[in-house]
Amino acid sequence: MTVEFHMIWRDQVGAVSAIRQQHGEEAAFDYIVDEKLMNFAEAAEERPAFARELPRFVAAIREAFPPDTMQSGLQRLARYLEEDKVGAADMLREKQGNPPSEVDGGGGNGDTDDDFEDAEMLARRIQSLSARQRRFEFLRDLLISERLGTV
Repeated sequence: MTVEFHMIWRDQVGAVSAIRQQHGEEAAFDYIVDEKLMNFAEAAEERPAFARELPRFVAAIREAFPPDTMQSGLQRLARYLEEDKVGAADMLREKQGNPPSEVDGGGGNGDTDDDFEDAEMLARRIQSLSARQRRFEFLRDLLISERLGTV
């Protein structure tokens, strides 16, 4: 028996009602959109089987939540994404403008190998968050669109 990972979205959507009952509407929305749909869409960028299932996954989510919940949930998630991105950018700016450290005797510019690694890690984090934000905006448009499909 072969596991068809690109079909896992069906079980995930099925879990929404139980999550809604146990943890509330917001938790159910965050679970299916921020966690499961975002990860699925990332996989769809590289795997055709996931890409073929993405419209069905989006349609199932649209059926699971009323428009007002969809709108407020998407606004909240967009705000969280923006806050994450701003926070990472602030940390990177702070790292790049760091004062001389005692490790280098205070006479240098404060850069250490750790500082460079941290700055590189933060730069990668910002790139990752930017890609996540683009993915989110694409999915948001699908989730709130008046109509899905072709004319």
